[in-house]
Amino acid sequence: MKTTDYREKVIQHMENYKKNFLGITAKGAYKNSYSNYGHILPSTNGEIPIYNFLPSIDIHEERLKKIKYHQYAHHLNSSQLMCINFFLPLIKDNIFLKILKVATNVEFGSDAEVKEIEFEKSFKASDNTNFDLFLELSTGEKFYFEIKYTEQNFGGNCYVNGSLKGKYQNKYYDYYEKYLQDSLMDIKSKNDFFENYQINRNLSYIKSDNDYVIFILPFDSEDLLSELKNIVSKNISLKNQVKIVDWSELCKIALAESRDTIFHQHSNLFKDKYII
Repeated sequence: MKTTDYREKVIQHMENYKKNFLGITAKGAYKNSYSNYGHILPSTNGEIPIYNFLPSIDIHEERLKKIKYHQYAHHLNSSQLMCINFFLPLIKDNIFLKILKVATNVEFGSDAEVKEIEFEKSFKASDNTNFDLFLELSTGEKFYFEIKYTEQNFGGNCYVNGSLKGKYQNKYYDYYEKYLQDSLMDIKSKNDFFENYQINRNLSYIKSDNDYVIFILPFDSEDLLSELKNIVSKNISLKNQVKIVDWSELCKIALAESRDTIFHQHSNLFKDKYII
């Protein structure tokens, strides 16, 4: 279905979820507007949005305290909270790697262990890229996750009246021009790179066959999926390093792999909240 239709369907679902599951009837404000919406929780003023976490999340988890929450983290359709809600309980167990292997078809050794894992991972202040989740394995593979849910597009308009904005001109010559030489991307020219900046700057982190960028989004959001596939297709050399995963399919895999484990209930809770 169209991305706008999918978003409206999710928002209606979240209004019902908030009332029927959370027992919260108060609406939340969007930014500084005077309008209140059913899918938005009352503002937490930058604090951890407690009611946006699944019941299976330990809100006292030390890892949660280190995360810089987005401005809209109290929206029930926040993709940042969706990412945390799905992965946080799983990353404490080997089931996480089982799910990852099935969902991405990336082959890594059975002896692989998690070397590093971090939400909202930033590597360089110079390009302002924050990955929703970053994973490095003991066997050398690195996974950079970009999460989408009800976003309308991948954003990042770098042009004004057909000309590249000055700050991006400077960023290219000060940073990207040299940085992209080490990337496996096919797209390296300034204009082609900034035409689809948000996606391309993620892809630019692929520097070896052990680097993978994982996009997770709902395939029912057809416009968003089409936009992503079109941009990724321009980088043929990365076809094995870029994985596009459907949220519904990922949830099915999690439910199958977690059967007869303590994580099965968590996966069901996630499905009930997010999978339409």
